[in-house]
Amino acid sequence: MKQIETLSLKKTKGGHRVYLNNKTLEKIGFEAGVGFEEIHEDNCVRIIVNPDSERKVLNCGRGPLMDLRNKKLGQTLPDCDRVSVDYKQGEIILRVYHHEKRVRQREKSLINKVKKRIPLRMGELFAGIGLLSKQLHMGLLAAGLSTTMAFGNELERLPADVNVNSNPIWQQTAPDAVFVHDDIMTMDKSLVPELDCLVIGYPCTPFSRQQGANRKRDLEHDAGALFIPTLDIINRANPALVVLENSDNMLNSTTLSLMDRVMSATGYYRTETVVNGHDHGDFERRKRLCLVWVSKGLQGLDMTKLVSTCAEERRVQDIVEPMALDDKAWRDMTHIAKKNSEHGHNHKMCVAEMHDKTMPTIPATYAKCKADTPLLAHPENKSVHRLLTVSEHANVRRMDGEYKQAVVSIGEGSHHLTTRTNVTGAHMMLGNSVAPQPWAAVGRHIGNWLTGSERVEAVNQGKLTIKTLLEDNGQLAMAF
Repeated sequence: MKQIETLSLKKTKGGHRVYLNNKTLEKIGFEAGVGFEEIHEDNCVRIIVNPDSERKVLNCGRGPLMDLRNKKLGQTLPDCDRVSVDYKQGEIILRVYHHEKRVRQREKSLINKVKKRIPLRMGELFAGIGLLSKQLHMGLLAAGLSTTMAFGNELERLPADVNVNSNPIWQQTAPDAVFVHDDIMTMDKSLVPELDCLVIGYPCTPFSRQQGANRKRDLEHDAGALFIPTLDIINRANPALVVLENSDNMLNSTTLSLMDRVMSATGYYRTETVVNGHDHGDFERRKRLCLVWVSKGLQGLDMTKLVSTCAEERRVQDIVEPMALDDKAWRDMTHIAKKNSEHGHNHKMCVAEMHDKTMPTIPATYAKCKADTPLLAHPENKSVHRLLTVSEHANVRRMDGEYKQAVVSIGEGSHHLTTRTNVTGAHMMLGNSVAPQPWAAVGRHIGNWLTGSERVEAVNQGKLTIKTLLEDNGQLAMAF
């Protein structure tokens, strides 16, 4: 039988110290009075029986006791508070506790890549068409950090195909990159590689404001158990950073509470903010949660300091494309206009004017033509209106080139996986995506923290001393 236990490695004036005091010592040959010696090897300490050694197993009255205390322990097993102790016949092996080793590995990996400007390995869960990851990639790049895609997962085939074949971030990937089109509940988790950053576009339907009063929410929703495989994949990928996007309603959910407990227990701290597209130059004001879990040794990231950027303000006329005045897309929307005069609800017809800088949220169900979603008025006939086309919707998402055309082709029915027009599906992919600009800002904010820009500014403002900046080994950027 093999026995392994986890013990505290305490720092004392005489060096690091660990006590071994269980009955197993007698069974494997370390009875009270037996001599022993320590053999220090790479990342482990072997203790073997040595009758000639002056160091003896003590008798504490309740059984044998080994009091290991010296400075060399801390050198062989550095930066850890716990050790894994493996008891074998005639031998005891002390190693850095496996969890603390993994925490240290992910942090050192990220630190090394940031310092040497090696691309960070990025992965995405519930990826959709991958706009969230693309924008984070662009933001990090603006801060001087490049990324390479190493993992992706998406259940639905069409958005997965658009992402992996047309999204520019998937055109140059890590050598071992894998995109898994499968159900996260049943997919082969052994395919998940190690990552530096994992991006999670967690399904928002359990927390959405669009859910009716009688609909199941949070854990009771059909998607309520998805946090379980999500946490499993985080554990396997062991990223130093985890970025999660969702409805701001998720903040007070049981789902997030459970996830946060697990993340805290596995060595992460949490920082979050709420963003909306219009604050960053996009049209929609929909509030979205931006939550980042950071490995505990990398202190200092504060998402509440995210600065709203609105360098490029667009108007509706900038995203609208020409359409014939007699096109069948122009329709009588009287059934929606009636909502304006009905009582007992807040639903209404929403018309986006050409000079507008904002518009209502464009949801995944946009193709159903419902109240509270943006319509365009006919230039001449004010009695008819139309929806945004798929191409215009893609313009709202700031998509272009092959990436945009892949989604448009789904709407038109010319995509290689479609046999007929699928406007509903195309709008769903875009509506399930994000307002792009806030997430580029998030990537830039994280990148500035990683590269030290935020730390240098803190020094300039007197909030942090230069000495602290240089001595803080947990922080990535050595700015001076």
